Amino acid sequence: MKKIIAVSFWFLYSFALCQDIYPYFTDSNKQFKFEERKIFTEASNDKEMIISGGGDRFNVFSLVLPDEPIYKKSDIVTRYRYISEFSIYQGNQSINEIEFCNIIGLTDVAKEIENHYLEKLQNYEIQNANLNQPNSTKALLYKGIGSISLLGGGFLGLTGLVFIDQGPPLPLFITSGALLYFGWKIFKKGDYKQIEIPVMDRRFSNQQIISLAESYNRNLYQEIQSQP
Repeated sequence: MKKIIAVSFWFLYSFALCQDIYPYFTDSNKQFKFEERKIFTEASNDKEMIISGGGDRFNVFSLVLPDEPIYKKSDIVTRYRYISEFSIYQGNQSINEIEFCNIIGLTDVAKEIENHYLEKLQNYEIQNANLNQPNSTKALLYKGIGSISLLGGGFLGLTGLVFIDQGPPLPLFITSGALLYFGWKIFKKGDYKQIEIPVMDRRFSNQQIISLAESYNRNLYQEIQSQP
């Protein structure tokens, strides 16, 4: 009796090993088809440390106080930038959300995402053209006024340094600093203004994409399994 039970158990176990169990096929050709078309996701979280400062910086008080050093050491500042990435793949190819929606059958959603992005891109092109093309004369005016102010501030600052032995000419240095500061601000207003190119908005959360991909993969598995 025990022998019969053991043989029966061995037979059932061998039969189970020959059955397809998601996400694997016993047939390598079917497994290859599934691997080529299945969708999977990949998430990563990284932390980047950014260290700045620690070098010499100009000491403004040295212009008016003889005992002050011209340069001082700046503080060391440590910051962290957290980078999170979420990618979608089919086979070994990276796909975007529009392609993902088309593959799993959500063509209406894919069209909605595409139209929304094209609308943002069109607005970007219009704003970028309006911001820079008609304002060339205005930009030149800003550059000209800023340059004159910078030259005036520099001249007054050098003049103050020439006569500094006769006593710190504080009003001269204040005027020089004001001309240099506002001159630089005005000069920068004439720079070419570049608007950031819009990015495609996410339609689904990470978890929703994972769930939709799993549903697609199971349907794909059943489709390939039913093939002879």
